[in-house]
Amino acid sequence: AGGNDFPSYQVYSPPYLFQGARPSVTAAPSSVLVGLTFTVETPDAESIASVSLMRPSSVTHGFDQNQRYVPLDFTVGSGELEITAPPDTNVAPPGVYMLFLVNQTGVPSIAEFVLLTACDEDGVCEAGENCHLCPGECISGDGASCGNGICETGNAEDCVSCPLDCSGKQSGKLSKQFCCGNGGGQNPVDCADPRCTSRGFDCSQTPAVTSCCGDFVCEDIENGSNCEVDCGAPSFCGDGPCDSGEDVCSCAVDCGAPPSTETKCTDGDDNDCDGDYDCEDLDCTDDPDCQCQLLGTTCTSDDECCSNRCKGKRGARVCK
Repeated sequence: AGGNDFPSYQVYSPPYLFQGARPSVTAAPSSVLVGLTFTVETPDAESIASVSLMRPSSVTHGFDQNQRYVPLDFTVGSGELEITAPPDTNVAPPGVYMLFLVNQTGVPSIAEFVLLTACDEDGVCEAGENCHLCPGECISGDGASCGNGICETGNAEDCVSCPLDCSGKQSGKLSKQFCCGNGGGQNPVDCADPRCTSRGFDCSQTPAVTSCCGDFVCEDIENGSNCEVDCGAPSFCGDGPCDSGEDVCSCAVDCGAPPSTETKCTDGDDNDCDGDYDCEDLDCTDDPDCQCQLLGTTCTSDDECCSNRCKGKRGARVCK
């Protein structure tokens, strides 16, 4: 630059390099945990005046707003320093930092690069941790999954494609058959049908989204048991409220005692909690909706027969 016709260069040395030898670091951890102490070994421990973390930056024509200088507390030991990491991720977000030791004459050590992390490896996803920083502690989900306890009709699940999650009855009397979900099976119904959210089933018409425990949004596969930081403390039978997933059969102490008989014979629920549902319950023997014709009885259609088979010539059909 400048159009000079002869080679020239200048060597710059920062003033602190003329103030004595630099402190040396013989051992330092490659990663440190927010809020905890860590050890740095140095033969110059007695002369260290300050310890700090500095976030690296790269700028051209602007400023890196995430660059920061974080002074750290420390105590001096024999040939080592016990240093306390930043107290939380608001002071210093997780990431790579340069660790500097500065002696009493203002000379810094050569930087040691350390990874500041919020993961304490206790198996619990806590504040400051998330599925990106701590995948071993914080769960993540990539959307719908058969077997997660939710009939996700927005992701094409139904009682045929995912019977684990979607309620349905696909045998017996035709008029009593139903299939919760996205349109599959005999007599398909959607989540608005109460049978899709009874007997411990859950149903959602909203397409599943990806989830990340630690992002403060309780979604997808997250719940109070596997992601308390997002969803709050898990409910349990005996905590007072009749929570989602609890009913008079599974938690009478919160939801009240069940009735003594099957009060409704077509709602898909085991109302009296005796293990028999609707027409299967002896309480429903005389209910018109549960009565069907026995073998050999005259019939006009399959759904009139207990066997669901009405056969024969017109005018002379019987249940087979």
